[in-house]
Amino acid sequence: MQIIKVQFLKGEIPNGKAYTYFSEETVSTGDLVQINSSAKGIVTEVDVPESEIEAFRDKVKTIVGKIVAESKEEPSEHFNVSNSMVAQERYCEEKSYPHFAPKSGICWKCNQQIYAEGKNRMGNLSKGISVEEAGSELITACPHCNWSYCE
Repeated sequence: MQIIKVQFLKGEIPNGKAYTYFSEETVSTGDLVQINSSAKGIVTEVDVPESEIEAFRDKVKTIVGKIVAESKEEPSEHFNVSNSMVAQERYCEEKSYPHFAPKSGICWKCNQQIYAEGKNRMGNLSKGISVEEAGSELITACPHCNWSYCE
């Protein structure tokens, strides 16, 4: 049995603090899980030490399970707000880079979600930042309005 921390999702966006749960199946950081019959969450930490839950171990619940992606052919890039936010956070931690992108993913200038499709200044569609991009490069500007987060 794996001890994990999960942050609840409000829509597709992680919300609030992470809570501790047991998982009967192996999950990884960034996996989407069904917490109970109605709530979904994103795994923020795995292999939490038993010593961390000693005082309240009897109150820790078990998640329903991992949410499996639909079995359709995946494009080379995929967009998922919560996975992208986790990917950018992890990338910055691994590389010891500053985290410039808004933690919520909402641009401070244009109020659009940077990890989803939006509109540029001309009103044309702009693609946003994919999970792959968020996990492999430092985000320093909004893909929609080009507002710099590091100046």
